[in-house]
Amino acid sequence: MPVSISFLERYVDRLSFPNLSGNTACISFIQQYPDNRWSWGHVVANPAIVYTDDVFDFYFEHFKKHLTLGSVQDGNPLLFFLSSIAFRQQNNMCYFLSSKFRNILPWDLLCRNCRTEMELTDIESLKNKLNFTESAFVRAQASVITTGFIIRNQELFNWQGTELSALPLTRQLVEYHRSDINWNALSNCARLDWTWDFIDENWERLNPFLLSQNRGVYEGLMLSYSGLATLFIGFSASKINV
Repeated sequence: MPVSISFLERYVDRLSFPNLSGNTACISFIQQYPDNRWSWGHVVANPAIVYTDDVFDFYFEHFKKHLTLGSVQDGNPLLFFLSSIAFRQQNNMCYFLSSKFRNILPWDLLCRNCRTEMELTDIESLKNKLNFTESAFVRAQASVITTGFIIRNQELFNWQGTELSALPLTRQLVEYHRSDINWNALSNCARLDWTWDFIDENWERLNPFLLSQNRGVYEGLMLSYSGLATLFIGFSASKINV
């Protein structure tokens, strides 16, 4: 449905302004008429906003202006502003990773709801603030995090987490964490350096169903064989004595 000023004025008492405030189609009206009945906690997380210094200044000033008594988190408007964005996380958060915000950004909230892919340099420099046990954060960074980073920072990761399936793991890492790794997640890990010998040695721990759907196993091992379906079925049958 197209949005216009006449539409907003006509149905002002029947519209949900929190929903409109997060609607990308409304962003130009918000900028032109910032004193309307917008919900600024939703406005600042509107996906149409691309934050720069000037954009931040505009939205933060209006956000502070429209705060209601008792709504300021710990008496700090900036923390409340950043928490509103980090909670909904419909914007790219990279702008807020600068030194300007690092000491006040709600890092746990950012990681818990993370949808922004960061630069590896930021992940390296901010690793002590980031939470690598949050599945959403790890999955959002999975294409950026390297095997080398994992090897150097093994203590940061939750080796029982399902997010392991998205990471570039190695058999050496699996061996080191054999006793505490999530084998179901590992069975679904397409980026492990799979070998038939590794599958054979760890068959009792691996999940055959997830292995059968694993793109890494299919592309790395099965495509090199003719009759690949018969191959995997035969291999599985030999393990479960069918």
